[in-house]
Amino acid sequence: MTINSNTGVISWTPTAAGSFDVTVEVSDDSKSDTQSFTITVDETLLTSIVVLPATMEISAGSSKTITSVTAHYDNGVSAAIALTACTYVSNQTNVTVVNGVITVSASCTATTAIITVSYKENDVTKSDTVTVTVPVPASGG
Repeated sequence: MTINSNTGVISWTPTAAGSFDVTVEVSDDSKSDTQSFTITVDETLLTSIVVLPATMEISAGSSKTITSVTAHYDNGVSAAIALTACTYVSNQTNVTVVNGVITVSASCTATTAIITVSYKENDVTKSDTVTVTVPVPASGG
């Protein structure tokens, strides 16, 4: 916690939820005074995540990377989440995901896959999905 000696503005970034007792003392050459107060920092709760893009087209034998995962909290704040912090589940065995990179195997015959992206924070898990369309290769003729 710091106090700007010119403006008197108190700055502090809490690192945990809880109640914090603070006493500020001001003084000049002849007088001083103190003021005590309590700062209460509420825990924010993860309310949802949004994965972008929500849909992708990936040809068999190719890969694409999820652009972003954003966490939304009950206090209105949003934060970017590292792709490596998420877990991924595909409903198709030939469509896999590692650290946000979606790979469609060359032998994939499915035309769509649903990727469920999950993020866990403080025992709260939220999920979103990405729909992958696998185009049917043009037949040679």
